[in-house]
Amino acid sequence: MDENKKRLLEAAGVDIEDALSRFMNNEALMIRMLLRFAEDKNFSRLRQAMEEKDVSGAFEAAHALKGLTGNLSLKELYR
Repeated sequence: MDENKKRLLEAAGVDIEDALSRFMNNEALMIRMLLRFAEDKNFSRLRQAMEEKDVSGAFEAAHALKGLTGNLSLKELYR
């Protein structure tokens, strides 16, 4: 991985070593999955559930987001 890409990922909160190990050192797959994070529908589901005071729906969406951030090694967001 080139240093510029590594610096950008670290600045975004990605634990690169952990992420690469989760993706069996497949850098291209890791990047592809990180880019798909922005497309995940759970953030909008969380926002909508909160607006509607749907505690159960908000919990499910937040739980899904937390799992996703953990799997992508987005350590700061996970915390």
